[in-house]
Amino acid sequence: MEYTTLPSLIVADVPLDITDYVKDVTANYDEGTLAQTTFDGHIFALPQDVGPMALIYRSDLLEQYGIPVPTTWAEFADAAAKVRAANPNAYLAALPADQMGFYAGVATQAGSSWWSVKDGKWTVGIADEASLEVADFFEDLAAKDLISTEPILTPEWNAKANSGDILSWPSALWAPGVIEGVAPDTIGKWSMSALPQWTAGDAAVAFQGGSGVIVTNDSEHPDEAAEFVSWLNASEEGANLVLTVQNGYPAAISGQEEAKASEPPTLMPQQTDYYDLAASISSDTIPVAWGPNYNVAESAFGDTLNKAVQDGTPWRDAFTAVQDTVVADMVKSGFEVTNK
Repeated sequence: MEYTTLPSLIVADVPLDITDYVKDVTANYDEGTLAQTTFDGHIFALPQDVGPMALIYRSDLLEQYGIPVPTTWAEFADAAAKVRAANPNAYLAALPADQMGFYAGVATQAGSSWWSVKDGKWTVGIADEASLEVADFFEDLAAKDLISTEPILTPEWNAKANSGDILSWPSALWAPGVIEGVAPDTIGKWSMSALPQWTAGDAAVAFQGGSGVIVTNDSEHPDEAAEFVSWLNASEEGANLVLTVQNGYPAAISGQEEAKASEPPTLMPQQTDYYDLAASISSDTIPVAWGPNYNVAESAFGDTLNKAVQDGTPWRDAFTAVQDTVVADMVKSGFEVTNK
């Protein structure tokens, strides 16, 4: 189950609380990774693969334009301006309104928590101060035409990624495989670095994507199912299968160590330290907390922020409106929400 889906399944009483079943293998995960499947102190799935956020960028073109790889978001803004000056047809990145996972990730990186639950009571933070400051930052880049807000992974975006008119994709470790598929002419021209930081020296980044494995509440063999889940995801052998057969980035520490001996992604064969850097990024990754009505939030976020982009109205107002929609839906569904 994708991490975004898990909270709604927990509310529906689908997964078994496997806290006691997996206590012997929890040390095989970083704290932030295991937190993706832990709610109110209870573990409902074992993480299988993860997507720590990272910056995938055209190293050849940044070097050609004399632009350093940004290590902070302030440097990202500066680099975006230099790209526009170097090539009026190009953008450093496209960050459209429908990418809620990205905005939730960078808000979490800034200290926000879009959902949290304690003792059965939920708190929604889509419009907390950290998130609103993130909204202001990216609105400013868009207003200055320093980033594109056009959709990604469309034929138009794919063509620009191929031609060099899109120079980066702030996303996650799964992105190289996607770019390879849509921009095959650019193999060997991309590199990966850590996601820019809000505060220089703070290496923590959020997850974007990934999934865990549950044992269903109605399982007739919960002990055996939990044993299999532990082997598949947390053992050295199982985590290696996630890497080599599933082609995912393993959530378990052993799988990430195993990955260090692997060849880098086809998109960037020259970056021989790719998996060493990936493991370093993953060790500082913090969870994005999702809620029981993720689907409502995702729909409202895309629609509301896109309208703000089109109308030129404040992005922070869009974030606030999304929170209001999410809270109202949760209250209507019977959840106790602290900031209703």
